[in-house]
Amino acid sequence: MYQFNIGQEADGSYRFERNGIYLLVDAFEEKEGKHYIQNPAKAMAFFKTGGNLYGVSNSIIIHSTVEEFFDSMNHQFEILANAK
Repeated sequence: MYQFNIGQEADGSYRFERNGIYLLVDAFEEKEGKHYIQNPAKAMAFFKTGGNLYGVSNSIIIHSTVEEFFDSMNHQFEILANAK
């Protein structure tokens, strides 16, 4: 399981943060060392690189856990951060 900084927003949703990547989920359940997203299609991710802010919805390629979604966003972050 990744070590995320997890915070609860005023609207009751949760913010997971790790290495400059923020994931927003409405609810989750921890089991078997993973954070299962209650409504995966509603999850979103944000990160900033090169002075640009990127936001990605989980509704097209649906990841069922925060860890899977983070891995996908981390891959995108690395591509954009290293683009020349």
